[in-house]
Amino acid sequence: MQNLFAATVAGAAVLICGTTFAYAQSTTVATVGSSTITTAQLEKAMGTTAINLQATETRIAVEGLIEDEIIRQEATKQGIIVDPKQIDQVVNIIKQRFADAAGFENAMSKEGITLDDIKEKGQIAFQKVQLMAKCVMPRVGITQQMFERFCEDYAVKVHARHILVATEEEAQNLLKQIKEGADFAEVASKHSTCPSHERGGDLGFFGRGQMVREFEDAAYGLTKENPLSGVVKTQFGYHIIQFIDRTPAEKKKIEIEQIDVRHILVKTEEEANALLKQIKEGANFAELAGKHSTCPSRTKGGDLGFFERGKMVKEFDEAAFNLTKENSLSGAVKTQFGYHIIQFVDKKTETREESPEIDKIKKDMFGQLMGQGFIVAGEGLQIQILKPLEERFIGDSLKIAYDKWMQETKKRIGVKYN
Repeated sequence: MQNLFAATVAGAAVLICGTTFAYAQSTTVATVGSSTITTAQLEKAMGTTAINLQATETRIAVEGLIEDEIIRQEATKQGIIVDPKQIDQVVNIIKQRFADAAGFENAMSKEGITLDDIKEKGQIAFQKVQLMAKCVMPRVGITQQMFERFCEDYAVKVHARHILVATEEEAQNLLKQIKEGADFAEVASKHSTCPSHERGGDLGFFGRGQMVREFEDAAYGLTKENPLSGVVKTQFGYHIIQFIDRTPAEKKKIEIEQIDVRHILVKTEEEANALLKQIKEGANFAELAGKHSTCPSRTKGGDLGFFERGKMVKEFDEAAFNLTKENSLSGAVKTQFGYHIIQFVDKKTETREESPEIDKIKKDMFGQLMGQGFIVAGEGLQIQILKPLEERFIGDSLKIAYDKWMQETKKRIGVKYN
């Protein structure tokens, strides 16, 4: 467990007052609103017994558990639902680290965890991603439109030639020749030390992240109107770069089926069946949702608006998309949130332009932006935090805003340490 949960989510740790801990004598470590964090949870997170916990390590672990609980509660409050496919992707990434299923099972057994533990950690991570987008990004002026545009720009590929030499003096001399009319490709063939000299320095198309940062920035800064760089220094030497072309990511039109439904969410199957009986007898669905549903959508009569496949938890998704105008009411549908009654409202097909390349960049960037990208490292089961998104895009502003939001949310919900 120390390996799997070593990467606690981002946010400044708020130190617990005092230097000693007596959690072995107490079953409750902290309370977050109406929920409790127990000694058993702490021991599981740290992979040891409470009596053996070191003060500093314990503070960090407790803060991580508190943060997880706050994310759970806020995600529920905001009506955030994680796409089950994302959780499955996390599990598959980890499974691929092992030669077979037995190796994966043995690793989990050795670390004292279950598949549900891994899924739960993934669930919290993706809830955090969505909370950040909804509650934190606007604080630093990052809009969804800005993020979309950034990812589209990031997907652009550049076609360029270059000349690589060992000294700045040589680079300046060659640059002078080119500016005076010498053919770039011929100069590259004669003087460049890069293997691309055989092609007149032609590197073909390349994308972001394929070249060292200094070279990439210079190449992407060139245009047809300004096609020639100055001398660019990198770890490999001194470059002169010539812009040839750029191309955006390829997009294609696809048809997306969407459905609009109302729902009522309650805690027990008995309550769900009682409400279902009333609806079948003629009671107004929206009115019942407003009175009885525990979902924030109750303020809209339970209406969730249009959504596409894969946006809701699997059980809800399947039940909703099986509904039609003729068969408009579900039975009681059990999910991790409780019991739902779902009513069909409308269905439509939307034509959308999508790019697999841009979609991949969005997923990678969004995960990095929130500090919750998943990779597998080492020989065991380990979820690590990926590097932050490009510093030139957000710097430290998002982390600072997240820390502030977390502290405000802790105060509002109410956190007490035992």
